[in-house]
Amino acid sequence: MNAYVQSGPQVLLTAALWFWPSLLACYGAGRPLAALCPLDERAGSGALRAVLALSMGLFVLSLWVFAAGSLGLIGPVTLAAFIPVGVFMALARTDLGRVCSAVREGWTRLSGLDRCILAGGAALAALTYVAAHAPESANDSLAYHLYFPKLYVDAGRLVHDATHPRSLWPSLMGMLYTAGLSAQGVALAKLYSWTTAVLAVSGTTAAAVYLSRSAEAGRVAAILVGTVPALWMQSFCAYNDNAMALYVLVAAVMLYLWVRSGYGAARSLAAGASLAALLSVKYYTFVPAAVLSIGVLCAMCADRSTALPRKVGSAVLVVLSTTALCGHWYLRSWLATGNPVFPFAAPLFGGEGFSQRMVGFAELPKTPLNFLLLPWNTAMRVDELGGEPIGCLWLAALPCLVTLRSAAGFARAAAAAAAALLSAWFLSIQHARFLLPALPVLGLVWADCARCWRALEPPRRAGRILLAILGLIALTQTALAAYYPARYVPAALGTPPAAAHLMGAERTYAALSRLSEHLGERDVLVFVTEPRLFYSPVRAILLSPLSERLAAVAGQDLAGWLRSQGATHFLTTDRGERSPWTEAALRSGLHRLVVAEASVDVEAAGEKCRYTLWTWSPEARGQAR
Repeated sequence: MNAYVQSGPQVLLTAALWFWPSLLACYGAGRPLAALCPLDERAGSGALRAVLALSMGLFVLSLWVFAAGSLGLIGPVTLAAFIPVGVFMALARTDLGRVCSAVREGWTRLSGLDRCILAGGAALAALTYVAAHAPESANDSLAYHLYFPKLYVDAGRLVHDATHPRSLWPSLMGMLYTAGLSAQGVALAKLYSWTTAVLAVSGTTAAAVYLSRSAEAGRVAAILVGTVPALWMQSFCAYNDNAMALYVLVAAVMLYLWVRSGYGAARSLAAGASLAALLSVKYYTFVPAAVLSIGVLCAMCADRSTALPRKVGSAVLVVLSTTALCGHWYLRSWLATGNPVFPFAAPLFGGEGFSQRMVGFAELPKTPLNFLLLPWNTAMRVDELGGEPIGCLWLAALPCLVTLRSAAGFARAAAAAAAALLSAWFLSIQHARFLLPALPVLGLVWADCARCWRALEPPRRAGRILLAILGLIALTQTALAAYYPARYVPAALGTPPAAAHLMGAERTYAALSRLSEHLGERDVLVFVTEPRLFYSPVRAILLSPLSERLAAVAGQDLAGWLRSQGATHFLTTDRGERSPWTEAALRSGLHRLVVAEASVDVEAAGEKCRYTLWTWSPEARGQAR
């Protein structure tokens, strides 16, 4: 358990020694893919080209780790072998003097306001970079984002935890986390999540400048996307939502350029690779992928200047390249369970018969009124939508949309895509962080509309008032975005030490550090009402609805199935008003077959709860014999 509990200056140094060379290697590995989608030489092209190369390079690294894991070669050598190859590709045919000159020339062209925005963004990025070195305490990171990579590192290969419903989800970021854990630890793993946040902001800014041909649009995009608190809250945790935002942007840009170019073969491969990266992040990315694909299909149908065979052939190439580069995730799930998208769509694919809903979750009633109030609700009712604040700058900037009709063609297309993404979010999973994929697309819309707004030359006084309001909101959101990571900087620097920080910040670590003396090396711990498995000192099983289904398939009751899995202990918690036992455990009578071995009271992150460690009762052991 202590192998992943580290912090302090030494951790910052060792993580940096791995991270920055690996980032350069990703740039080198992704540059050939980005080169398949050439950009015209104009303002923003250099930055956008670099973002596309880095983004696709992260995708290539994930494929590298997946291949290594399939061959049983996961370890420090996985990343160590990737770095020199990628660095060579990055430095080959690169004129460093020309690059430095371009950077200096770009800096001199920046206005004072541009430099202030860049300095503020760099400070926020630096703050979250340091915060990422704090020991992990975020819920989803500990429940599965880091838990499965930990299993892969321990086994030295990719493994399938058949008892966990999320074990087969596509996981581009999971492969990056695996590379980080195997080479250095949690800090390096989380830095790849940080990278996706920085690239999402930088990419939206560069794309706005490039597509709008306006530095003004770039400023607006940088402020609108770069001050979203939820994005920076995710950046120093091992979450996947920023990766969704990044690859929605990358796919949107590459698909748009593919259509505008006349459906060239090379751009088809690039567009397919970008869609493959998007579909490798998580299952929810089917939603933005479908939205983008439908938009492209509409554009193809409206295009009368290109021959139908060329369009069809190019589209087939996009589909084939997408399938080739991300199909392994869905093939893996299908081979293991008979369902390529397990645990979803069980009525369609069968598989294990267990089904988890994706559509139907609602934090707010799905009424026409709430749909119309969606901008207000996402800005002002964030506590009812998961708690991650999106901010209200989007709401305040709504007046700029009056110029949408005169905006560029890409902005109108982006507006349609954004409307579809928001509608899909409203109808599916109403959680604030699932809005992040729509933010870069919205950023492009607002950026070009703001350019058009300035072109209208609104009354000077009204314009100054609006700018003052937007500026105040932007500063407030930036302060809020900085507040969250700033709380973790002391822990990242080792004050307090990592273990002491987790004792007060993460409930499962605090509980298991005191209960681990009752667990032997070969024991198997069943987490009954606690999803955070990462800090378990022994093999863990998550008790979930899947467990009940697997027991039924095996023709056993739940207790018998758990015995067959080697379960020796059970961990329950009575957080808040929750029962320490799940409904499945109560139905099966599992709670009557165990006895309490030890209990601890824990107070972490302002939350008080009691954890109880149970073991089989003498009667249950007798029945097992």
